[in-house]
Amino acid sequence: MNIDSLVSFDIFDTVLIRRCGKPDNIIVLLSLYLFPNDRAKQEAFIVWRRNCTGFTIEDFYSKANAISFLPYNYLELIDAELHIEEMQLVANLKVKKLIEEYRAKGNVIKFISDMYLPSDFLEFILRREGCFVDGDEVIVSCEWKARKENGSLFKMVRNTYNPKKWTHYGDNKNSDIRMAKRFGIKAVHVDCNYTVIEQNWIDHSFDYLEGWLLSVFAGICRASRLTTDSNLAFQMTVDYILPLYYSYILSVFDNARQRGIKRLYFSSFDNKFLKRIADYIPHDDLDLRTISISYDTLILPFLRITGADGYMLLAEKNTIIGREVNELLKEIKITPEELAQHNIEINFSKIETKEQETLFVDSLFNNQSMLDWMRRRSDADLQMIKEYFIQEGLMDGTSSAMVDIGWNSSMRVMVNALLKYFNANFLEFYYISVSRDALPPVYGDYIPFFKVSNISQNVIMFIDEYYKSSYWTVVDKYRRNDDGVIVPVFKANVSLEITNIHNSFMDAIDCAVPQFLEYYCNPSLLFFWAKNTIDSFLKNVCKDGMVLITRYMNLENSDLIRKLSFVEVLQVLFTGKKITRIPLLSLYITLGCKLTMALKWQYNLSSKIRELVNKRLN
Repeated sequence: MNIDSLVSFDIFDTVLIRRCGKPDNIIVLLSLYLFPNDRAKQEAFIVWRRNCTGFTIEDFYSKANAISFLPYNYLELIDAELHIEEMQLVANLKVKKLIEEYRAKGNVIKFISDMYLPSDFLEFILRREGCFVDGDEVIVSCEWKARKENGSLFKMVRNTYNPKKWTHYGDNKNSDIRMAKRFGIKAVHVDCNYTVIEQNWIDHSFDYLEGWLLSVFAGICRASRLTTDSNLAFQMTVDYILPLYYSYILSVFDNARQRGIKRLYFSSFDNKFLKRIADYIPHDDLDLRTISISYDTLILPFLRITGADGYMLLAEKNTIIGREVNELLKEIKITPEELAQHNIEINFSKIETKEQETLFVDSLFNNQSMLDWMRRRSDADLQMIKEYFIQEGLMDGTSSAMVDIGWNSSMRVMVNALLKYFNANFLEFYYISVSRDALPPVYGDYIPFFKVSNISQNVIMFIDEYYKSSYWTVVDKYRRNDDGVIVPVFKANVSLEITNIHNSFMDAIDCAVPQFLEYYCNPSLLFFWAKNTIDSFLKNVCKDGMVLITRYMNLENSDLIRKLSFVEVLQVLFTGKKITRIPLLSLYITLGCKLTMALKWQYNLSSKIRELVNKRLN
């Protein structure tokens, strides 16, 4: 037989991807499937199966009856392994499209693999995944008695079909690339590797009793990337957001049940992703609700009832020194013109001294004319908030908690101050973590997933800016619709690119979370998975190329992260100039991880010197 143009594809880790990751995880899953309640038989089977030898799967199990894995005979064991493989194998979307393109151009398609599984089984999977049609062929080493890894299988295929042109695609640099080229075949490498962070989980999977699940999670994340039309935002979500968010939500559910909490609220402002994950997790005993609140909707009613004390409580480190006056006024929705109407004149643009801070606060909260005007303006908002809280069930006496991201916990203070004013019970709050200057629990208890010492401040800043990424869903105010229901009014969406980022985040959650839920993972391993990801974040996010996504996050002419010029590097290191919102990560992507770590002491030293100088001046 002579073929004009042959295009061949390796099967495993090229056309087909195992959702569970490493091939060895198939054996572990098989042991759990066969002996779900017998740990001793699971371990014995894993050891035996790993040591099986032969060319075919029948060879592997030929002695199974003699060893006795009752109640199964060797044919049932083979069927069970094929069943597990069938459940785990999915198509690599990019390679699938490539196959379709080559087939449409009249090329002959063949699938070639060094594999012990039978060709009819692999053909069934390839057909199911839309990669195989009549006229294609599966060629496996166990049936052809030759292997790619030594070139003999390529030689046998060439002698059988005598192709004039032959292109081969595969992931293995030796058997698919080097050996193919040795026989005059055009070889194209297919990169199906794990990302840096995924490989990090695999490397740690040997350190824990149930650590193999880390390898499975790495496989799920890789498969999610490769089996969908994914982009950087999608990869960012499966590799860096979900390990944290998924582990956090499972922890919240467990703790809420222990504490007798019956209802969990997720704000529509920055917890859309958390709520999306939570909806997938079984929660018949928990009432999950979305509530539309934000700083903008709560700040005026909160100041209406707390005054200057409440205002300074929310201020970072209880001071507004260093802040621009216009920025402060904008936060509480007051214009300079409105100040002038009450004969208030502020002669400085930036608050630089304690005296200026006192003057600014007194002008707002101790000027009777201004205070009366602020109260009249916020009365309607306060009443609307009360009615909205009643409508959403915050005041019906049900034991409830809010699931939030965290840090200084200003939302907790505002919500619970208002609930107290309305004679209702406080909400407890769940947080990923809190900052070192987190507001005290005078307005409600809170439970962080990470203690303050568990997570670096630089990572906190990055998560705060990057992970929640919810600028387009900020609630601006409320209105009553024609049916008398109070509904939120959102600020106008920002760019379409930001919206597309959000959609990619949601797509990644929809793809990966149901797969995570197939496996039970104990809380300590989930915590390690989240902690390991966070600890590796600043270093690995650069290696995995995630910083490219930051161009979508640079709002209001303020870069989140970007490469710095030589002069800017010096300014960040020695003067502490905040050229980007996260200077340290900008140093990482400019200088590389090793050099940044070597120079980090200078960055930290200059930061400490600035803090001391500011304290002395104040």
